[in-house]
Amino acid sequence: MAAAEALEARTGVEGLIFPEGPRWRRGSLFVSDQYDRKVWKITPRASGEEGAPAPFAKEEVVAVPNQPSGTGWLADGTMLVVSMTDRKLLKLRESPSPSLEEHADLSSLATFHCNDMAVDGTGRAYVGNFGFDLFAESLLEKAKFALYVLLHRLLGQTHAWLLQPANLICVEPDGRARVAATDLMFPNGTVVTPDGKTLVVAETLVRSVICHSL
Repeated sequence: MAAAEALEARTGVEGLIFPEGPRWRRGSLFVSDQYDRKVWKITPRASGEEGAPAPFAKEEVVAVPNQPSGTGWLADGTMLVVSMTDRKLLKLRESPSPSLEEHADLSSLATFHCNDMAVDGTGRAYVGNFGFDLFAESLLEKAKFALYVLLHRLLGQTHAWLLQPANLICVEPDGRARVAATDLMFPNGTVVTPDGKTLVVAETLVRSVICHSL
């Protein structure tokens, strides 16, 4: 058996606060910095570039006032960005200057902040959301969340009645939105397989990964 190749971890780019939703496209990595409220494009620097503090350069793509999360692209190359706290899917207009316009309003389908997204080759987007208010100030809601986590981690039990589950929302290329799946516990980490036939979704709060045929 051939020896495993040694891998080295190193800092690629600095200055990000909470980067999420990484997507690779045409030689660049796109990430959403949720707390800096910006989408960044990260590109390898030219070989031998002098004075470079890191091997990758970052370039601001667009600012998203209500916090960006998942990104993807329509079939014509138009970029889509999830706007978390107002529960909208936005599309980027690059000319004459970068600006965002509404592609779909998801507020009637998402029960709390929207998060990750995957977009298939036809431009159909799949958007998750928290399901419940993760930042609730009520002592009752805080206690329910703490109990949910405790029971799951110590006993391996999932008591879904303690928390409101989330919908997975499908947004068609023309902006029409519908519920594609229900009763998910914090759907996140969403990807479409390279053959375009399967949607893979991580349910963060129950430590599971599920697959949906497309």
